[in-house]
Amino acid sequence: MKLMKSVFFAIMLVLPVFVLLNDAVAASPTFDAKALAEKAVNNELSEEFIKSLSYDEFESVEIEVAMSAGAERGAIENFLHENRKSFQKNFYAHVLDISTNCSSVASSGGTISALTTGSCRQDVETSIAGSGATYASSWAYDWYCDEDPSDAEYRLDYYPSWNVDPDRVRWYSYNNWINFVFYQLYGSNLTGLSLCGNPKSLCIGDNGVFAAGGIGIVSSSVFIWYR
Repeated sequence: MKLMKSVFFAIMLVLPVFVLLNDAVAASPTFDAKALAEKAVNNELSEEFIKSLSYDEFESVEIEVAMSAGAERGAIENFLHENRKSFQKNFYAHVLDISTNCSSVASSGGTISALTTGSCRQDVETSIAGSGATYASSWAYDWYCDEDPSDAEYRLDYYPSWNVDPDRVRWYSYNNWINFVFYQLYGSNLTGLSLCGNPKSLCIGDNGVFAAGGIGIVSSSVFIWYR
């Protein structure tokens, strides 16, 4: 009888500790890529949170975002594997560096100047600051957007009221997820078309668009301006 009482009291002493430990495990945060993907497309992920993700975590969210936008898991996984790059944490420092060190080109009243150093078709860098923000008026699925007819890209068309040297054209988005995805995949450089006139266009690969949230989100979030 004494032995049974001793065992009973021992169990009663250990049980609360076990319950507390079990609750602690249940309450510990777990990585949920699907939940984060939903927050990503709704622009609910802060810059600080995205920076805190490991590359594998970031990529797993990308896959979920892309699948929600219509991509096939195998296709997007292969694309990300082929384009796997070091996920850097200094995105906004990189953007600020671009915006403060861009070349100075003479212009007047938003019109193109006699000094034109850029090409009408060239990469468009990102910039966290600029003037004349203009959102896309339309988009198209274009097989010749990047002069490679083997696959199609999305083309975003813009009709800004300004016309400046192509070297001064920049793109940006207030959606943190889009900015980081395009930085990871393209180094923040998007192909620019018809930059000397209107419409000015950006060419973005379909897998990149999928990973960023889909063409609906990208076309309504990515704008162009000039520095």
